[in-house]
Amino acid sequence: MILIALLLVILVAIFIILPQMMERIALRQLITTLRKQRATVSSRALTLEQLGIKKRRGSLSAMLFGKRDPKRKALLMLIKTKVVKLERGKLYILEKKITELHRKK
Repeated sequence: MILIALLLVILVAIFIILPQMMERIALRQLITTLRKQRATVSSRALTLEQLGIKKRRGSLSAMLFGKRDPKRKALLMLIKTKVVKLERGKLYILEKKITELHRKK
């Protein structure tokens, strides 16, 4: 019985906690990269490749069940919260928005 409970805890860690940790790390990496490259205005915006995000390729099943990219999910979250702006296929960070989000916490 204890072995089953331990196994469940390990599975939760692998499938829930670990991906969340990977996304947080990816989030910090993306923000750091955009800041280091001074991508704070549209004229200095970066492409997905410059951010280390690969384009999706392959079949539908490979996309659904294949390896997940935490950077891609973190980027989508940054775009959704309007911290990163997408313009003509390039991305740049809105520092003012980051400041606003920190104030709300």
